[in-house]
Amino acid sequence: MDAIAGTAPVSQQAHPVDCIIAILGAPASGKGTLCKKAASDLQFAPFELHHVSVGDLLRGMPSGPDINGHIAAGTVLPGDELVPILAAHISGLSSQTERPRTKIVLLDDSRAASSRKR
Repeated sequence: MDAIAGTAPVSQQAHPVDCIIAILGAPASGKGTLCKKAASDLQFAPFELHHVSVGDLLRGMPSGPDINGHIAAGTVLPGDELVPILAAHISGLSSQTERPRTKIVLLDDSRAASSRKR
C-alpha cells in the first residue's frame, strides 16, 4: 500500500488545517511564486493560507543521513518518511489571527514530476 494513499484524511489526524491543496510541477516551474502570490494577495480573505514548500522544508531540516542522501542524489524521499515530517510541520503552523478562519495549506511539491522522470 502506498504510504501517502494509506494515510488517514487530514481531518482525522487532528491537524489544525481545513484543506491541503497540492501544487505540483517540475522544479523551477513557478509553483513557489504562485503560492507566495496567492498567500500575499489573499491575506484578508475569510480564510488563512500557509505556503509549505516540501523542498525548502527538507533542505532546512537538521536532517539525518537518509534525507541528506536523497537530497544529494536528487531522488524522491519515500512517502512513509515524508508524511510524518509534513504532518509535524503542518501541525505546528500557528494562526495568524485570533479570529477563527478556515486554514488552507498550499503544498508546493515537485515529487510527482521528479518521480515520473526517473
